[in-house]
Amino acid sequence: MYAFRCLTLNDDDTECAEESPPSRDPTEPQGWAFDHMRAHPEHTSYAEVIERPWVMWRQRPT
Repeated sequence: MYAFRCLTLNDDDTECAEESPPSRDPTEPQGWAFDHMRAHPEHTSYAEVIERPWVMWRQRPT
């Protein structure tokens, strides 16, 4: 899953932290970031949030 989060600091030094909806398509959250910046031109810092599932075993699989 992919998402973008706004990292821009507000006047009180808290992070905006608005985030796109998660998507399996990495281009959809990018569109959200551009829309967010259009609505808030001073918000120019973002983080791409990527979820990659991991599976671990206690023993070797048989």
